[in-house]
Amino acid sequence: MFQFCYKLSEHDYFEFNKYHAFNSPASKKNMLIYRFVVPIIFVSCGLIAGTLVDEPVVTYYFYIAFGFAAILWLICFKWLMAKQIKKTIGRIKKSGKLPYQSDVTISFEDDFFVETTENGEARVKYSAIERVIKAEKAIYIYTNAVQAILLPFTVFSDEQKCDDFIVFIEEKRIGCL
Repeated sequence: MFQFCYKLSEHDYFEFNKYHAFNSPASKKNMLIYRFVVPIIFVSCGLIAGTLVDEPVVTYYFYIAFGFAAILWLICFKWLMAKQIKKTIGRIKKSGKLPYQSDVTISFEDDFFVETTENGEARVKYSAIERVIKAEKAIYIYTNAVQAILLPFTVFSDEQKCDDFIVFIEEKRIGCL
Protein backbone atom coordinates (compact mmCIF):
# COMPACT_ATOMS: atom_id res chain seq x y z
CA MET A 1 0.00 0.00 0.00
CA PHE A 2 1.09 3.60 0.48
CA GLN A 3 2.78 5.26 3.45
CA PHE A 4 3.97 8.86 3.70
CA CYS A 5 5.94 10.69 6.39
CA TYR A 6 6.09 14.43 5.94
CA LYS A 7 6.01 17.84 7.58
CA LEU A 8 3.20 20.27 6.94
CA SER A 9 4.15 23.91 6.92
CA GLU A 10 2.15 27.03 7.53
CA HIS A 11 2.39 27.64 3.78
CA ASP A 12 0.81 24.23 3.04
CA TYR A 13 -2.04 25.07 5.39
CA PHE A 14 -2.41 28.51 3.80
CA GLU A 15 -2.56 26.97 0.30
CA PHE A 16 -5.27 24.55 1.43
CA ASN A 17 -7.36 27.33 2.97
CA LYS A 18 -6.93 29.48 -0.11
CA TYR A 19 -7.93 26.60 -2.37
CA HIS A 20 -10.91 25.79 -0.17
CA ALA A 21 -12.08 29.41 0.00
CA PHE A 22 -12.08 29.83 -3.77
CA ASN A 23 -13.16 26.34 -4.86
CA SER A 24 -15.45 24.63 -2.36
CA PRO A 25 -19.13 24.89 -3.39
CA ALA A 26 -20.32 26.87 -0.34
CA SER A 27 -17.30 29.18 -0.16
CA LYS A 28 -17.30 29.71 -3.90
CA LYS A 29 -20.87 31.00 -3.76
CA ASN A 30 -20.08 33.31 -0.83
CA MET A 31 -16.94 34.64 -2.53
CA LEU A 32 -18.88 35.31 -5.74
CA ILE A 33 -21.50 37.29 -3.83
CA TYR A 34 -18.85 39.15 -1.82
CA ARG A 35 -16.84 39.90 -4.96
CA PHE A 36 -19.73 41.61 -6.72
CA VAL A 37 -21.85 43.06 -3.89
CA VAL A 38 -19.09 45.36 -2.63
CA PRO A 39 -18.53 47.03 -6.06
CA ILE A 40 -22.30 47.47 -6.42
CA ILE A 41 -22.29 49.23 -3.04
CA PHE A 42 -19.38 51.42 -4.16
CA VAL A 43 -21.15 52.41 -7.36
CA SER A 44 -24.43 53.02 -5.49
CA CYS A 45 -22.66 55.25 -2.96
CA GLY A 46 -21.07 57.19 -5.82
CA LEU A 47 -24.44 57.69 -7.50
CA ILE A 48 -26.12 58.75 -4.26
CA ALA A 49 -23.28 61.09 -3.29
CA GLY A 50 -23.23 62.53 -6.81
CA THR A 51 -26.93 63.32 -6.78
CA LEU A 52 -26.67 65.06 -3.38
CA VAL A 53 -24.10 67.58 -4.64
CA ASP A 54 -25.13 70.50 -6.84
CA GLU A 55 -21.69 71.05 -8.37
CA PRO A 56 -21.30 69.04 -11.62
CA VAL A 57 -17.50 68.83 -11.26
CA VAL A 58 -17.76 67.40 -7.73
CA THR A 59 -20.45 64.98 -8.94
CA TYR A 60 -18.07 63.63 -11.60
CA TYR A 61 -15.33 63.26 -8.99
CA PHE A 62 -17.69 61.14 -6.88
CA TYR A 63 -18.55 58.98 -9.91
CA ILE A 64 -14.89 58.55 -10.79
CA ALA A 65 -13.71 57.88 -7.23
CA PHE A 66 -16.38 55.31 -6.38
CA GLY A 67 -16.17 53.73 -9.85
CA PHE A 68 -12.40 53.43 -9.45
CA ALA A 69 -12.88 51.85 -5.99
CA ALA A 70 -15.30 49.30 -7.49
CA ILE A 71 -12.88 48.40 -10.30
CA LEU A 72 -9.97 48.19 -7.88
CA TRP A 73 -11.98 45.84 -5.64
CA LEU A 74 -12.75 43.57 -8.61
CA ILE A 75 -9.10 43.49 -9.67
CA CYS A 76 -7.59 43.02 -6.20
CA PHE A 77 -10.27 40.76 -4.69
CA LYS A 78 -8.35 37.46 -4.79
CA TRP A 79 -5.20 39.09 -3.47
CA LEU A 80 -7.13 40.76 -0.63
CA MET A 81 -8.88 37.52 0.32
CA ALA A 82 -5.59 35.58 0.27
CA LYS A 83 -4.04 38.25 2.50
CA GLN A 84 -7.00 37.95 4.89
CA ILE A 85 -6.60 34.16 5.04
CA LYS A 86 -2.90 34.58 5.83
CA LYS A 87 -3.72 37.14 8.52
CA THR A 88 -6.27 34.78 10.11
CA ILE A 89 -3.73 31.95 10.19
CA GLY A 90 -1.25 34.33 11.84
CA ARG A 91 -3.80 35.22 14.52
CA ILE A 92 -4.52 31.54 15.17
CA LYS A 93 -0.78 30.90 15.42
CA LYS A 94 -0.37 33.72 17.96
CA SER A 95 -3.14 32.21 20.09
CA GLY A 96 -0.90 29.21 20.61
CA LYS A 97 -2.34 26.19 18.82
CA LEU A 98 -2.31 25.64 15.11
CA PRO A 99 -5.23 23.78 13.55
CA TYR A 100 -2.87 21.33 11.85
CA GLN A 101 -0.08 19.04 12.97
CA SER A 102 3.32 19.62 11.40
CA ASP A 103 4.73 16.06 11.64
CA VAL A 104 2.42 13.59 9.92
CA THR A 105 2.64 9.91 9.04
CA ILE A 106 -0.19 8.51 6.99
CA SER A 107 -0.60 4.86 6.00
CA PHE A 108 -3.16 3.64 3.50
CA GLU A 109 -4.30 0.08 4.28
CA ASP A 110 -6.90 -2.15 2.61
CA ASP A 111 -10.03 -0.86 4.35
CA PHE A 112 -8.91 2.38 6.00
CA PHE A 113 -6.09 4.85 6.35
CA VAL A 114 -4.27 5.83 9.52
CA GLU A 115 -3.08 9.37 10.20
CA THR A 116 -0.52 9.57 12.99
CA THR A 117 0.60 12.85 14.53
CA GLU A 118 2.24 13.84 17.81
CA ASN A 119 -1.28 14.24 19.28
CA GLY A 120 -2.45 10.75 18.44
CA GLU A 121 -3.70 8.42 15.78
CA ALA A 122 -6.87 8.52 13.67
CA ARG A 123 -8.23 5.60 11.66
CA VAL A 124 -10.53 6.66 8.86
CA LYS A 125 -12.53 4.35 6.61
CA TYR A 126 -12.40 5.06 2.91
CA SER A 127 -16.17 5.47 2.96
CA ALA A 128 -15.61 8.71 4.95
CA ILE A 129 -13.81 10.30 1.99
CA GLU A 130 -16.12 12.80 0.30
CA ARG A 131 -13.79 13.80 -2.54
CA VAL A 132 -10.18 13.82 -3.63
CA ILE A 133 -8.76 16.98 -5.19
CA LYS A 134 -5.48 17.36 -7.03
CA ALA A 135 -4.71 21.04 -6.55
CA GLU A 136 -1.74 23.10 -7.68
CA LYS A 137 0.67 22.04 -4.91
CA ALA A 138 -0.99 19.16 -3.05
CA ILE A 139 -3.66 16.50 -2.95
CA TYR A 140 -6.58 17.20 -0.63
CA ILE A 141 -8.53 14.22 0.67
CA TYR A 142 -11.74 15.70 2.04
CA THR A 143 -13.27 13.75 4.92
CA ASN A 144 -16.09 16.30 5.34
CA ALA A 145 -17.12 19.60 3.81
CA VAL A 146 -14.36 21.68 5.45
CA GLN A 147 -11.67 19.23 6.59
CA ALA A 148 -9.12 17.44 4.49
CA ILE A 149 -5.93 15.43 4.70
CA LEU A 150 -3.18 17.45 3.00
CA LEU A 151 -0.60 15.53 0.96
CA PRO A 152 1.98 17.90 -0.54
CA PHE A 153 3.38 16.81 -3.89
CA THR A 154 6.82 16.67 -2.29
CA VAL A 155 5.91 13.26 -0.77
CA PHE A 156 5.86 11.74 -4.26
CA SER A 157 9.07 10.93 -6.10
CA ASP A 158 7.53 11.74 -9.49
CA GLU A 159 4.29 12.62 -11.27
CA GLN A 160 3.51 8.97 -12.06
CA LYS A 161 3.57 7.98 -8.36
CA CYS A 162 1.18 10.85 -7.64
CA ASP A 163 -1.18 9.72 -10.40
CA ASP A 164 -0.99 6.11 -9.18
CA PHE A 165 -1.91 7.25 -5.69
CA ILE A 166 -4.90 9.24 -6.95
CA VAL A 167 -6.14 6.21 -8.89
CA PHE A 168 -5.68 4.06 -5.77
CA ILE A 169 -7.53 6.44 -3.43
CA GLU A 170 -10.38 7.03 -5.90
CA GLU A 171 -10.83 3.26 -6.36
CA LYS A 172 -10.98 2.82 -2.58
CA ARG A 173 -13.40 5.72 -2.20
CA ILE A 174 -15.70 4.63 -5.02
CA GLY A 175 -15.53 0.98 -3.90
CA CYS A 176 -17.02 2.01 -0.55
CA LEU A 177 -19.99 3.92 -2.02
